[in-house]
Amino acid sequence: MDFVTELVGIFIEHWFTFAIAFLVGVCLFHFGTKHSRQLKPYSHLPGPKPWPFINRLPHTIKSKGEIHVTFDRYYKEYGKLFVMSSVTVSFGVAHPEMIKQILVKDFDSFIDRPDLLEFPPPLDSLLSVVKGEKWRRIRSTLSPSFSALKMKRMVPLMNQACDTFMKKLENVADRDESVDIYDYIRTLTFDIILSTAFGVQSECQTNPDDSTMLQVRDAIRFGPGALTIIALGLLLPYGTKLLKLLSPWLFKNFQGIRNVADQVIRTSKEKTERTGRNLIELMLNADTRGKGLSDDEIAAQSIGFLLAGSDTTSVTLSLTCFFIAASPEVQEKLHHEIDSVWTDEEEIPSYDTVRELPYLDMVIAETLRLHPTVPFLMRECTKECKVKDLTVPKGGVIFIPIYSMHRDPTIWPNPEKYDPERFSPGGKRSRDPYEYLPFGTGPRNCIGLRFAQMEMKLMLTRILKKYSLELAADTVIPPRVKTNITLVIDGGINLKVRSRF
Repeated sequence: MDFVTELVGIFIEHWFTFAIAFLVGVCLFHFGTKHSRQLKPYSHLPGPKPWPFINRLPHTIKSKGEIHVTFDRYYKEYGKLFVMSSVTVSFGVAHPEMIKQILVKDFDSFIDRPDLLEFPPPLDSLLSVVKGEKWRRIRSTLSPSFSALKMKRMVPLMNQACDTFMKKLENVADRDESVDIYDYIRTLTFDIILSTAFGVQSECQTNPDDSTMLQVRDAIRFGPGALTIIALGLLLPYGTKLLKLLSPWLFKNFQGIRNVADQVIRTSKEKTERTGRNLIELMLNADTRGKGLSDDEIAAQSIGFLLAGSDTTSVTLSLTCFFIAASPEVQEKLHHEIDSVWTDEEEIPSYDTVRELPYLDMVIAETLRLHPTVPFLMRECTKECKVKDLTVPKGGVIFIPIYSMHRDPTIWPNPEKYDPERFSPGGKRSRDPYEYLPFGTGPRNCIGLRFAQMEMKLMLTRILKKYSLELAADTVIPPRVKTNITLVIDGGINLKVRSRF
């Protein structure tokens, strides 16, 4: 009895300390088990179990921060439907019929992407960021700018940049040493994007210190520290709140490219006649017809075009060059196809010329199968929706593991082999179209799909009409790639360039 009395006395004397300790314990319990509580209603589904406090951080560390590698592990271990804890309860979905329902049939329930970062103006108006009706308005205004007719008008700008590129290749062709084709193509795609998005003529292909290029590269490239913070924000409890607090730091380098966009908008507005050969002029022309894009929205879409189109296209093109060099039979077929369509070398290839190259389409498609530049899609559920037997709550997030689906041996026999014949008419008929999604699908697919395909086909046609590509002694096989928001090449791609004639 004396012992109990003594304990009561200690408690009364130190009640405040005990109360604080109790509250701290409750908070720690709540904080540490947040991710487990998210998954409790879905205990019947397979998926990775969260660790207290740190969620799936050990998996991310094991994958060296490569998010698509982590998802690939889950895909192989848990199958085509699994549940995991992230910012909120999240589902990995790879069943084609479920993907079709999410991206197309029930699009209104999955119209938005998750809100992970606090984007500063004008980036908060990016097409990839905006939600709901604002997204619909901006998308419907932008869509005519990417029509076939508008793409034809941009081809001369693309060819102008390709002329500079071909002169550079001429200087290094037929030498014993290799050339980093990725470095060359990266400045080419950058030149094209600057001219077609902003109407800015850059010297980035011939001047590595070109101020516009350096400003934009600083703006669009996150450093390793920023990527680590973003990865942690996706994993830790309340991590998105941390990301939003740090957003000004993450986007501190965007002012330079914002200044470029503002200057081009002002200059374009002063023109009495706009040709519509760059994206800003096309958007201003649409605005005069009452579509209603603000200057901030116009600037955001131009910057977004740079974000989405510079590194992604150069990576796909460079990897395609590698696979062509590594596959002599593929290169021979391409040479034959290009020669049969482009018969007069004195003429510059046009929009219609490159449309008549189906095998080149197959070659690019196979590169995007092995190396989709966006390795997964994300959608946020805006209202509770039943997808087959899965009830997705409002606020739930869908992850579609494109990278893993594109390398699934049950879909693609011998998936590591580079084989463009997979995309022959017969090959495509043998698969569900929702098992190949390099540009997404449905109303919120990549708006620049037609532009990207046109750009890649034009560049490869120009290169292969005059040159053959060969592996070199210092070619890294296979090329090293990593995830830096999108897929990027780590270390370059060294090839030899040989004149055909």
